[in-house]
Amino acid sequence: ALLAPVRPAGSKPAAVLQCEGKVSAFAFAPDDKRLASVEDGRCARVYDLASKRATITISPTSRKIYAVAFSADGKLLATSGEQAVDRHWEERSIVPQSVGLWDSSTGKELAIGEDLRQMAHTVAFHPNRKSLAAIHLPVVAKNALHSGSRDLQTQSISVEDRMETIRLWDVGF
Repeated sequence: ALLAPVRPAGSKPAAVLQCEGKVSAFAFAPDDKRLASVEDGRCARVYDLASKRATITISPTSRKIYAVAFSADGKLLATSGEQAVDRHWEERSIVPQSVGLWDSSTGKELAIGEDLRQMAHTVAFHPNRKSLAAIHLPVVAKNALHSGSRDLQTQSISVEDRMETIRLWDVGF
């Protein structure tokens, strides 16, 4: 396939989306008709490119959003960010790696396993739509999050427990 000629500098954009906050990430849907954005780290919006309007706003309670990804068929939207969790030894604790899975046409949150939700970052969908890949924290980081310990230097930790892993999750939708 040949590339289309490049427009000269200063030409007009094909579309301008008026976002409601600072955009830190975005992703196109596979149908080329929608774009999801992360705005001010507090919400994700799905825009219809033809109308240039937001059709869905996802604002998770007590969570920040850092990244978005569409499934191969565009029906699902994954977000990664952080969320507040209740721990008996802390008044308010934050889990920095939190994954959410959403219906991209309704904005409804879909149920996923807690291990995926709380301990993964950098999500991407497999082209088959049924699998979500995520980079998971090493065991040592998970243990520190659960125990509240920040002093990891004194522990004897195997190399395997210090390595991040990439896991594939069957989302089954």
